[in-house]
Amino acid sequence: MIQTGIRRYTLGKFEQIVDAVVYSASLDGWEEAWFGDGDIGYYASLVPVPSAADAQTFAQELGYCLNYEEVSYLLHYSHAIVSSDSQGFVYVEYFETEDEARDSFQIREESFYIEYAEFYDGAEY
Repeated sequence: MIQTGIRRYTLGKFEQIVDAVVYSASLDGWEEAWFGDGDIGYYASLVPVPSAADAQTFAQELGYCLNYEEVSYLLHYSHAIVSSDSQGFVYVEYFETEDEARDSFQIREESFYIEYAEFYDGAEY
């Protein structure tokens, strides 16, 4: 039976299979920018959303095959911000344009360095 729609990721680290695909891209060197530290408990990266072919490759490496709706969902977006918390949960927020993603990323980065200033004394952002 072929599953349709955006499928949930069953292992709990991600909300959806497409989120796991974008996260995999971020680990594979697709990050355009990043900030944070796993030791502090927050990390975020700006990632271009993979093309249909690249997304299928990442999905297959995870043991999945993306369906039509999942590929269409990814193709609707330009970039994503991938973030993780101290518990290891990963969150992916999608943006239709690169400018929207970069603006949101910059706001998050500035907030991060303000909140964790004692860990990054003198850091420039």
